[in-house]
Amino acid sequence: MIDIDEIRAAVPLSSVLPESAANGTCPFCASGRFRLSEERGFYACRDCGHRGDVITATMKIHDLDFRSAVAQLQEGK
Repeated sequence: MIDIDEIRAAVPLSSVLPESAANGTCPFCASGRFRLSEERGFYACRDCGHRGDVITATMKIHDLDFRSAVAQLQEGK
């Protein structure tokens, strides 16, 4: 059985999001109002409203459904 919380804890957001996200640039709308918190495992953009964790980022970036995103992250952790 897959432990979703274990995947969220094991895979850092910075490994999924582009490097520009660490500098505050949203990878989804290119605004400069993007916040990334590795400690909380959460990201959010104040302009486009996209927010989530490592799973939702993987889903959005690679155009995957939840199960496929979890499987991809599990393979890479």
